[in-house]
Amino acid sequence: MFSRFFRTLFSREFSLIKKKPTFYLVTLAALSAVSFGLMFVLHFTIIPAFSHLKFDLGDVGAAIAAVILGPLSAIIVTLVKCLLYLPFDMGNMGVGVLSNFICSVFFVLTLSVVYHLRTSGAKQSPKRDTVFLAVAFVAGVLVETGIAMLSNWLLIVPLFIRVLDPEGHWMPQLLQTAGYIFGGVLPFNLIKFAIEAVAAFFLAKALLRILPRIVKGLMPDTIEEYSEKPTDLQIAEINLEIAKLEIEKIDKFMEEKQLVICPYCGIKNEKSRKSCSQCDAKLDAE
Repeated sequence: MFSRFFRTLFSREFSLIKKKPTFYLVTLAALSAVSFGLMFVLHFTIIPAFSHLKFDLGDVGAAIAAVILGPLSAIIVTLVKCLLYLPFDMGNMGVGVLSNFICSVFFVLTLSVVYHLRTSGAKQSPKRDTVFLAVAFVAGVLVETGIAMLSNWLLIVPLFIRVLDPEGHWMPQLLQTAGYIFGGVLPFNLIKFAIEAVAAFFLAKALLRILPRIVKGLMPDTIEEYSEKPTDLQIAEINLEIAKLEIEKIDKFMEEKQLVICPYCGIKNEKSRKSCSQCDAKLDAE
């Protein structure tokens, strides 16, 4: 079941790349630029005791990519954002960017997988889609926070100490404690990704409503339920017009198929003919 779901998930993304490569590349580039811009321009400290933990909105673009494009696209946006920001993080020797990349990848992967699970099971509806979108963002925040705590404990903190404080003067006392993980990493990531999730949630919903007017047939299971649906009265009127056209076609066909007997040779001819098919005599349609 899950293998089929993942094949469908990735095949949908590859199908989009194949069918609309220009739209895909432009969208991917735009979301990457948005993510880098938000990460570069808007970053500040939210926990004074841990000033090296900088808040930014750089994952908003990747989260939108996870929803409207797919998980691979979201990872690409995250990678481009981090590579572009890497030269500006050389004071930390790139450790901060590495931590950001790890957390962001798990955030967008969880978001994309949970959101696209809505395509299995019950019939699609905008309300069901909104619920899955909200659940996907909550799941993404929780998974990312857990990964942030685990990665900081096992990888980022030891690497940070080795790079920035090789002699071990003060970093061990500050970072190699449970207090840093639970007092710094946990609240920081919950606040950061919760705010990003709220912002990306409303932006993604807006884009899912607008995209059908921009590009038709982007991702049917994601987009079509947001398209304007006709009312029951409009459907009835459309069906009535179709029925009228069908009746007219049938009447015209029957009229054309009426037979006329040739007065000279007695051969039956279609009424639409001007002359007999046997003797070529002129036929009177009357």
